[in-house]
Amino acid sequence: MERWQEILLVLSLVLIIHYLVIIIRRVSKRIIRSKLKPSLSKVRTVISVVTSILIFVLYFSTIGYALHLMSVPVTAYVASASIIGLAVAFGSQGIVQDVVSGVTIILSDLFDIGEMVTISGQTGIIKQVGMRFTILLNSDNAEVYLPNRGIKHVINYPSGYSEYFVDVMLPNDETLKQQTIVRIGLQMDSVHEMYPAILRGKSSFSSRTDKYTGQQVCRVCFRLWPGNDEPLKSGFMKALYHDLKQFNDGIEEWMITLNHEIERGRDPFRQSKY
Repeated sequence: MERWQEILLVLSLVLIIHYLVIIIRRVSKRIIRSKLKPSLSKVRTVISVVTSILIFVLYFSTIGYALHLMSVPVTAYVASASIIGLAVAFGSQGIVQDVVSGVTIILSDLFDIGEMVTISGQTGIIKQVGMRFTILLNSDNAEVYLPNRGIKHVINYPSGYSEYFVDVMLPNDETLKQQTIVRIGLQMDSVHEMYPAILRGKSSFSSRTDKYTGQQVCRVCFRLWPGNDEPLKSGFMKALYHDLKQFNDGIEEWMITLNHEIERGRDPFRQSKY
């Protein structure tokens, strides 16, 4: 085989493998983004790691075969790769730790792709688990790359959000009560307009009666990104208090409280007719 034919064959092989890698990545992303049953959520994580390994093997094998076509001894290539690998391993122990940690994450079932987690102070949805990095998608829709070896403290949110409740004590006067409920609804809508990025679903509110005190309370439920309750404290609650104060002099700040539900338990309130 002439020299130009060898070069043409090598270039053709490289192009074929390159497009094959593109196809593998697209298929992998399509499977990862598809809706799977909760019992099959681990499949996404495994596919993500297997894809990274497969692409590495394809490129490594292609280089070796290309050198073989160009009459370069493959044994020399493998030997040199091994020597270089050992040299790099001593200087890049962090990379080895990343790979080992990535495998450990999969086997220990810490989290899966699509789950909401907090890792080392970073909160987001798991987008990808690779050989070296785990990628989070945060509330700003930005990708956060976390080295696998640095993943030590993980908080998992099975529901995909944190529930925050704002309880507002309702006045006994029927007219004031209805006005209060209307204003609560308007202020709740303003939260959706001002802070859409931190909301994980529609908010809701209902009037309830505390079975111990008999006090009627309007409870507003917000589903937020974990740790993003500051807009409720500095925005919603203060704005609601000043709004209610305009027509109800009896309202006080302590009558509007914020609660964070970690686990669902027995509700101390019962549904009222309002």
